[in-house]
Amino acid sequence: MKPQTIVTLLFLFVLGISATFFAQTQITRILDVTVPFDFVVGSQHLAAGPYQIFHIGSQLILLQSKDGKSIAIAPVMVSSTRPGKSYSKLVFNRYGDIYILSQVWTDDDMQMHQCYRSAEEKVLATRMGKSATQTISVNR
Repeated sequence: MKPQTIVTLLFLFVLGISATFFAQTQITRILDVTVPFDFVVGSQHLAAGPYQIFHIGSQLILLQSKDGKSIAIAPVMVSSTRPGKSYSKLVFNRYGDIYILSQVWTDDDMQMHQCYRSAEEKVLATRMGKSATQTISVNR
């Protein structure tokens, strides 16, 4: 078999698996929020402004600016919150003037989505010590 044929078959195989994965993955909008400061999600630096937040399956959160120009995806750990103890909000860790998304709390499904610490946040934490937190409540 020619190398070009093998590459083509491999590409088609990967494409088929990807299509199956995305067809089975639910994407659900969970929040609309305006973030009043520039911030970081994973390795993406995002500008202040209005954002839509989506679930992608159960382990990913997607943030998209309302104008569609900025997108970031964050892998998250999900845990349930207690009734009456949660409300929709975003929690950021703040290191000086750098804000890093840490948690997304959602009332609809009573879940807290904890973002994994990025390499950038680990460096900042080592250099600057304990972070302060900044919370943005989401009004529905």
